[in-house]
Amino acid sequence: MKTETEHITASSVCVCTTEDFVIPGTVIQTDIFKSSASDYIGWAITGVIRRRWWVIIIPLIIISASALIFDTRWLFVDLIFLFLIAPFLIANAYFSRLLTPNARLAISEKRIKIISGISIEITYIGSEGEIQPTRTIQWSHVKQVKQHGRGWMIELDDSPPGGIIIPNAAIVDKYRQQNNDNSPHSSDFFDKFAL
Repeated sequence: MKTETEHITASSVCVCTTEDFVIPGTVIQTDIFKSSASDYIGWAITGVIRRRWWVIIIPLIIISASALIFDTRWLFVDLIFLFLIAPFLIANAYFSRLLTPNARLAISEKRIKIISGISIEITYIGSEGEIQPTRTIQWSHVKQVKQHGRGWMIELDDSPPGGIIIPNAAIVDKYRQQNNDNSPHSSDFFDKFAL
């Protein structure tokens, strides 16, 4: 029998695909895991750069064009501009995404149960192994589910923006509910909401 503090082994891994997160009623469960801070920081900085790409690209194009037309010394101005703007974007990521309660929760120990199309239940595990209150996120708050490195990234439409990083090694169980007309997981149930 597994104990609460036992680490995930490679033999207990369950492989998931994008369809598993999309097909309504698919249940995906994880073992207790802790997302790495470096994965979360990488996601946060990438998200800020994706939102503010124009702050870097447009001035660099203008300065590079002037370097080609007038004087190549403008390329040094290009580099100076790049090295001045990059720290401000990293600071923006730090203050807007990394200094939030969501960031602290994203890298704490937790167990997750995902019912695709319905909800995500996150049970946080405290430092002494005690179970904290469960947080339930409705599926309507999920902005995007995508492959992220060696796991999955579930982006939420929280304010401030947050997300859940689930390593592949943490997913231990996946199953689809049987179709039955009384179940909210049946395909007929979701067909009612189709546009």
